[in-house]
Amino acid sequence: MAQAAVVAEKIRLVLAAPYVLGMEHGVADALALTHRCTASIGVTLFVHGEASQDDILVRADAAMYQAKEQGRNRVQFYANRAAAPV
Repeated sequence: MAQAAVVAEKIRLVLAAPYVLGMEHGVADALALTHRCTASIGVTLFVHGEASQDDILVRADAAMYQAKEQGRNRVQFYANRAAAPV
């Protein structure tokens, strides 16, 4: 669980880093916008063969929606019908 939390947090931080969107119509017409994005990440742990792919996706999706409900831009673990915050 600790390793999954570290990986998910690294992903969240990389996605949160600002990036530049640029369009060029000519040298004088260049347009650059800095964009920032946040991510709500749902994580579920499972033992191989314990759950179907669909079950795993449903659990991760439920944890992601709970992350959004808890304020967004966070990592949330699925735990039996309720997700546990990281």
